[in-house]
Amino acid sequence: IQRYGSDEMAFRAMRERHPGPSSFLLDTFSTLESGIPAAYALIQENPSRKDFIRFDSGDKKSQFIYAAMKANAMGLRPRYILEDSFDLELTKEFEQLRALLGIPMEDVLYGYG
Repeated sequence: IQRYGSDEMAFRAMRERHPGPSSFLLDTFSTLESGIPAAYALIQENPSRKDFIRFDSGDKKSQFIYAAMKANAMGLRPRYILEDSFDLELTKEFEQLRALLGIPMEDVLYGYG
């Protein structure tokens, strides 16, 4: 991100170099103020790519809720990657949250470690 100067420019450069779905890592300048909006701007340009947004650090629960609500408001259906410190209990918590937010099960991937 620092190399490109903005989240959107960095995400765009990455997406242009990979033909398949991209995974926009939200560990950026500001996840809520620039990371999610930049990722969604690109997803909105071509929703058929089925790009991911990837939560890595910070308050993932608040970020996930914010991202889901923003996606709904924009009429988008991004896919989500949740990782970093996930275990069975945290996965269960996020699965309940996912269901409450109306996100299809197939749109959420979990990483452990």
